[in-house]
Amino acid sequence: MWTLAAVADEIDPDPWTQLAVLRDLGIGHLDLRTAWRRRATDLTHGDLDRLAEVLEAHEARVATVHAQTTPVDLEDARTAVGQVERAIAAAQGLGARWIRIFPFATGGGHEAVRADVVARTSELAKLAEHAGMTLLVTNHPGSWGATSRAMAELEADVGSAALRVALDPGGYLRAGVRPFPDAYGDLRARTACLQVTDFSLELRESVPAGTGDARIRETVAALSADGYDGLVVIEPHLTAHDQLGGRVGADNVVRAVQALTEILEDQGIPFV
Repeated sequence: MWTLAAVADEIDPDPWTQLAVLRDLGIGHLDLRTAWRRRATDLTHGDLDRLAEVLEAHEARVATVHAQTTPVDLEDARTAVGQVERAIAAAQGLGARWIRIFPFATGGGHEAVRADVVARTSELAKLAEHAGMTLLVTNHPGSWGATSRAMAELEADVGSAALRVALDPGGYLRAGVRPFPDAYGDLRARTACLQVTDFSLELRESVPAGTGDARIRETVAALSADGYDGLVVIEPHLTAHDQLGGRVGADNVVRAVQALTEILEDQGIPFV
């Protein structure tokens, strides 16, 4: 059974509105990036208690907590430690077990900084492991793991069960990597989350799943055939938004969710 979650701050800054829309769409899990226009790592104890009440009212759960909204520069790695520590605390308070991170931003020089990237990422993985949680790392332009090959190397070099990959087909397409079969082949064994973004090369913008060039249908089919039974996060990105999850509106999120669920239903994949 695939578990669907959504980045809901693209609906509205208020979690009550976010979860009401997701409930109507049959989505019961939240990918927590921001709430009330504050990063997940900036939420106070009072905020977390308030959010827990909102979740209970909507019979929803938090699946993942974002430690970061953008990659952290390698030279400022201590910042990432603090972010992960705060994300772990938030996840513990909300009953989540996955922490979202990006690879470190390095500004180039892949091999020259490899050992340092691995050491710093290993430090983050140890924090998660000690807390009984798992980091989900997602590619990002300008980061050390911008390509699927680099991401596979990072996960292998760290060698921790507390570090897994969130496979983002649209993100790899924007990085110049064929999402399928190339990125899929590089990362399938390391994938614990499918992050659903699609991208149109002609329009140069994000589009609903299955309507762009990121080969979402093929990726979903291959995962299903391979026995995947995990988390699927829908991140619409259908209009421009800021680093705090600036609003794109409920209508676009509805389009994004319906596009994915239609693919899953067409392929006979059960989801909750």
